[in-house]
Amino acid sequence: MAADYLVPKPDNPGVQDTDTEESVKRPVGNDAQGHPGSAAVEQDRPLDQASNSITNPLVSQTSSYVRDPVGRYRFLGPSSTWTFSQRVFDHLKEAFPQNQISPVSMNVDGTAYQIEWTAVDPTAAVDTTDLPSIDYTLYLMNAVKFHTCQMYRPFDDEEFTRNLYEFHQLGLEKINSSRLWFVQFLLIVALGKAMVITVKDPTTAPGSLWFQRAMSLMPDFVRLQRESALAIQVLCLVALYLVSVDMKEAAYGYIGQAVRLCLVDGLHRDTPRQAMGEKLASHYRDIWWTVYILDRRLSSMIGAPSSIQDADITCPLPGIDDDSQRGRVLNIHVKISRLMAQILNSVYSVERLSRPFVKIIQTVLRDMAAMAHEMDAVFTSAAHGEIGAVSTVASHINLSYHHCILLATRPLLLHLMIARLRGTLGSNDLEKTMLPQTKGLLDTCLQSARMTLRVLSTLYEHHLLDSFLPFDLESIFSAAFIVTMASAIVPSMIPDVASFKATSYRILDYLIRKGNIPAQFRKQELLCLDEMILPLLNQGDQGLSQQAHDHDEVPNVHPLDLGLFSGWSAAPGEGGLSPSQMLNIADQLENQAEHLTSMDRAWAATSPWAWWWERQNDPGNPYPAI
Repeated sequence: MAADYLVPKPDNPGVQDTDTEESVKRPVGNDAQGHPGSAAVEQDRPLDQASNSITNPLVSQTSSYVRDPVGRYRFLGPSSTWTFSQRVFDHLKEAFPQNQISPVSMNVDGTAYQIEWTAVDPTAAVDTTDLPSIDYTLYLMNAVKFHTCQMYRPFDDEEFTRNLYEFHQLGLEKINSSRLWFVQFLLIVALGKAMVITVKDPTTAPGSLWFQRAMSLMPDFVRLQRESALAIQVLCLVALYLVSVDMKEAAYGYIGQAVRLCLVDGLHRDTPRQAMGEKLASHYRDIWWTVYILDRRLSSMIGAPSSIQDADITCPLPGIDDDSQRGRVLNIHVKISRLMAQILNSVYSVERLSRPFVKIIQTVLRDMAAMAHEMDAVFTSAAHGEIGAVSTVASHINLSYHHCILLATRPLLLHLMIARLRGTLGSNDLEKTMLPQTKGLLDTCLQSARMTLRVLSTLYEHHLLDSFLPFDLESIFSAAFIVTMASAIVPSMIPDVASFKATSYRILDYLIRKGNIPAQFRKQELLCLDEMILPLLNQGDQGLSQQAHDHDEVPNVHPLDLGLFSGWSAAPGEGGLSPSQMLNIADQLENQAEHLTSMDRAWAATSPWAWWWERQNDPGNPYPAI
């Protein structure tokens, strides 16, 4: 049974929910008389014993929703990290209801801060009081450029600087000629202040006064079309700010507007350079790929489909005619975003797959291995050759890369946890009963979690963590959550769990001290997981259980000891598993597919997770191989 707060959205608006929010199941199938809708199944049951069908525990043909504290239905997007954590909490709460000392923190989207604004009359005079000086504005612009323009191109710094000087010369005349540019100016000030100032009032989002001021002047969509190129950049800035204050759904909506403006203007196609000129064509290309990257990342974060398919894009990749480091970085970032879309469209697809899922995983691993070679070249360039400088560019490319691996592989960990909770798998012999292919894939997941922490630890040491943009926070939470789960499911594969957890909490505490409210939420969720997973740890080896929870005293009394996680500096080959190791795992998966029986092949063709399981020749074996 699903948890009492996990319900499908009613088909009939007239259906009344009980005061206790009792679990509701969407009717499926036929009853004995052939009438539809009388048989019910669990939303996320990973193994239906009657049909011998295994499915992704995060994906279902029917939609799953969660009731928030005010009664609103929230869609559980399958690829979202929030959905993953809620599903884990749901199963632990169901298995160990007596162990839930404190309630599970839902921390739904949009609750970290209260940000509201009222649109002003487009004909009214614009408020220009208390604007920053030109020197301070340039400082804030460079802060935004440092934190964003190395990975995205949300604005053209040369064009913005030119307009800034014009604004200080012409004043209101400049605003009246392009009010949208003034909105861009206020958004850059808002982002810059959020990135450089220390928050005094933790209840107020950093830079929010400037953001609200900008949004009150935002034109409607009809007016945005009149300055579409500038509007697209403005919408990217809005999305970056909103996702940073834990308003991912709103950010996804604004980047969706940017996507549509791009499509209307044909930026997803190869622009005619002979007619436009090289500079303008390159500018449009950068705008398009920035929107593309943000759309893919936000789609993953909320669990929604991507807005446009790669088959419809003919715009040249960045770096094709720009061999600078900036061009190569954007190029590899686009390729990682494409890989992310590939994972969303395969691992998290609700469609029946026309080929075995083993082939999909194989393709993903091969693409990642090929990309690792390209990343080595970027790392070497970013670290300035033999100097070995710590590079935020290389670090964030690496984090995005490993985020893809975690996104693709973490359903396996959830599947194993569900099997443990239901008694299908033993606590001590789990690793011994794994097929080599399964163990290799799980090791890939855990290696990526380790490398994620190692990269973030280096950024922490050099005071380079992003305390406002959400991507470092997303990475540390995802990695720490996975390792905490693994410490209770396969403890022998996580011998360094105590160091990992201590470092994770230190990084979260640093972000909290910087005034990051979403970081407080993520820490609460990790502490909740530590508490709820204790019974699983106690079922296994007591020594490992104690080791896994040594961190309970560490975060508050010991200085940060990065240990084996310190010292990463963008060296070649620092991508976790090497390309050859990843290719080896892909080859193992291919070999397994070649030895499937006819029945196994039928499962593999229809079930994305069937290749994890192998029927046992010995019917007396209580622990099936996985």
